[in-house]
Amino acid sequence: MKNTIAVSLFLSLAIGCSDAKEEEAAAADTGTEPAEDNWWEDDETPDDDEEPDDDDDDDDDKPDDSFFSIEFGLSLATGAGGFEGHYGECEFAGAIVDAAEVEACGDCSMSMSMTLESVSFTGEGCDDVDDLRDMEGSTETLGHGAVELIDIEGLSIHALYGFDEGETPEWAAVDGGYSLLVDGMWYFGIEL
Repeated sequence: MKNTIAVSLFLSLAIGCSDAKEEEAAAADTGTEPAEDNWWEDDETPDDDEEPDDDDDDDDDKPDDSFFSIEFGLSLATGAGGFEGHYGECEFAGAIVDAAEVEACGDCSMSMSMTLESVSFTGEGCDDVDDLRDMEGSTETLGHGAVELIDIEGLSIHALYGFDEGETPEWAAVDGGYSLLVDGMWYFGIEL
């Protein structure tokens, strides 16, 4: 799981660095300095026809209870791996077992079916996540998108596809999903 966390952290940092590099390059092309966000220069004085913003109760420092994140790491050689995630303040983790390649979806370069086991929960609010508790023993079928969405310093990020039997279409891109293959490992996840 440490590799999954490292890849996720790397992706977060690389995306931020990539944006800054693009801004600096654009500024160099035009001969201007990159724009900076100077908090002290923001004019927060309301216009005469605006109501003052009384919504200054420091909610920005509190975590969003509805934030969902799950990260998977799966060895393609062994068909085993693990996952971890959180929903609000509830954290969960488990194992991936019996992963096997299945016929790839039309938009995928690879698809696998896998079973989730040994799911554990810690933290507050875990009693309210019945859908997550149903993960124990569930079989998921996911695919690595064939088309690269973005390259971040040599890491090729693709869409994540999910199979939902009985749905039309059965294969669809997972909202908030990402997928990458690195040195025989498949890292994928969902952030909503």
